[in-house]
Amino acid sequence: VFNANDLTVCSLDEDWYGVELSDGQLLAVDLAFTQTQDSGDLDLHLYDSNSVDLTPCSSTDASGCDFANGQSGTSNENAIYEAPSTGCTPCIYYVVVKGFGGAENDYAIRMERE
Repeated sequence: VFNANDLTVCSLDEDWYGVELSDGQLLAVDLAFTQTQDSGDLDLHLYDSNSVDLTPCSSTDASGCDFANGQSGTSNENAIYEAPSTGCTPCIYYVVVKGFGGAENDYAIRMERE
């Protein structure tokens, strides 16, 4: 389990957290923040070891946003990611906290592998 508090994403900045996942392992991520306007909207992204965004979501193309899995337009985000069933012994992934459309906000994050 990883917990961090009193963090901040600034405009056009992002925070990256590396995590190892083995075959079929689940990663649960909780992002806690208070959003009172659009300029405070934070989202979760998952990148693979080649820096490919597996959960693309942006203000210029919201078609890839997963509103039920870390990319809503409200306070707090929760996401579950599952590593492939084979080929990860282990694999490195990156959980990325981004401000949607340049938003910024304070946050706390919790990550747990299951």
